[in-house]
Amino acid sequence: MSLKNTEHIFGIVVFTGHETKMMLNNINPKYKFSSLEKMLNMSVYVIIVLQILLSVLAAMYGVFYEYNLDHVHKHCTPD
Repeated sequence: MSLKNTEHIFGIVVFTGHETKMMLNNINPKYKFSSLEKMLNMSVYVIIVLQILLSVLAAMYGVFYEYNLDHVHKHCTPD
């Protein structure tokens, strides 16, 4: 790259860095959630927690049921 009709150039750097207008405008904006998206996110979290809770309760009930079933069958067998 060359300058035409000029022998010398004088310049000064006023400000450089991350807080220049160009760098500040280059930052991506923060994503904004709508109230509907916030409600859906909370609903998904509640559903996941309920699924985990129901799975744990069903597993505990299954273990309890199997224990009682074995316990009852031992007493009901003929001698």
